[in-house]
Amino acid sequence: MKRDCLKAFYSEYVINIPSFKQSGGYDREIIKPIPVLYAGHGKYVIDLIRRLQKQTEDLVKQYNTPISAKQEFLFTVRHWSFKNKDGKLEAAYSRKHDSIWNWTGTKVNQFFKQLALILNIREKNGELIIPTTHQFRHHAVSDRLYMVGYSIEQVRKLTGHKNETMTKQYTHQMIEKHKDILVRISGLRNSHESPYEFKGKIINLDERTVLQLSKDHRRYLTWEANGKKGVGICSDITGCNPQGTSVHFECYACNWFLPKLEYFDDYKAEYAYWQDVIDRTSLDPNRAAHTENAIRNVSYIERILEICNYGLEQYKRTQVAELTQNAEFKYQWE
Repeated sequence: MKRDCLKAFYSEYVINIPSFKQSGGYDREIIKPIPVLYAGHGKYVIDLIRRLQKQTEDLVKQYNTPISAKQEFLFTVRHWSFKNKDGKLEAAYSRKHDSIWNWTGTKVNQFFKQLALILNIREKNGELIIPTTHQFRHHAVSDRLYMVGYSIEQVRKLTGHKNETMTKQYTHQMIEKHKDILVRISGLRNSHESPYEFKGKIINLDERTVLQLSKDHRRYLTWEANGKKGVGICSDITGCNPQGTSVHFECYACNWFLPKLEYFDDYKAEYAYWQDVIDRTSLDPNRAAHTENAIRNVSYIERILEICNYGLEQYKRTQVAELTQNAEFKYQWE
């Protein structure tokens, strides 16, 4: 970024940021103007740039830097890096290179990696989290789509995308976020703890309910999926009538619903159908209601598929364990 990257226009500012294509062999930067209001977080960013402008100006004077490219750039700093001193994060300035230089995107990403290592920032599975400058851009666009409600055209103007191909990636992120929120709002159980039926056996339910359901499965069959009737069981034995609901996704969005693992392929076919609806309607503002309904349906079917996947894996483990125990028993007996 150039030191004069900031242009004022009444209460609005424009930040001119150089950007490069990620692919395609482009070697020249494209200047993208980002409009920012001088309020809230926008005020913080504008004030920060002003501080950097003043800092760079002072450094250039301090080191008597001759007229060169260094005077043009905003991120001109002394040579330094992060260090871990007694568990505290500090800046370590280089004694070897007592001069000023320009930061690049590569150098900033190196600092992010240092921070991740020093602060030990990790995922739940223990994998190290190393953010990049492009990820910040990606999340900023995704947040505007979902949290602020930008239209696709507004996002394309913001990002400078020439067509819908790149924008669709952000739309996908928005859909994933929407699906996650839908499932959490419904208060549905974890897929590993949810009940299911396989080969006539009902798993993850209390004995009384299992006994009642086992008397007559057909009495508690729910609506159809992929054109087949009764591909789930309603475990509400107090009198819920699943055949009486006009929308079978009300069953999918209910903790009483038990998927039948024998119909795994039918659930997958139904999932594929609604995913295709999302792909065909997500960029058409006139079909926003279609997209919203499809996202809701996909959200609940994804959970059903997770339950089935877990149930099948659990069944395989049980079968292997039984075979192993039988083999060990015979061996000991011999």
